[in-house]
Amino acid sequence: MVRATQLITTVPLSRKDRDAIAAVLTWDLCKTISPDEIEAIRVSGEWVTVRLSFQRAVPIHREVFRSIRQQQSSALN
Repeated sequence: MVRATQLITTVPLSRKDRDAIAAVLTWDLCKTISPDEIEAIRVSGEWVTVRLSFQRAVPIHREVFRSIRQQQSSALN
């Protein structure tokens, strides 16, 4: 029997990554999220879970995250 394994990659988030993630969450939650609050992200299937400080986490659908990010990028150009 073949057993599926889950690939887990750990890569430190850059300041630019944290800024982008905070901007997406701020837009989605209608609440200011500071880049300094972001500790890690995890992508599992269709969901992105952002771990924040003080043992908080925010799940967001992958397509929603991508759509918000694209809208923000378009607004900057």
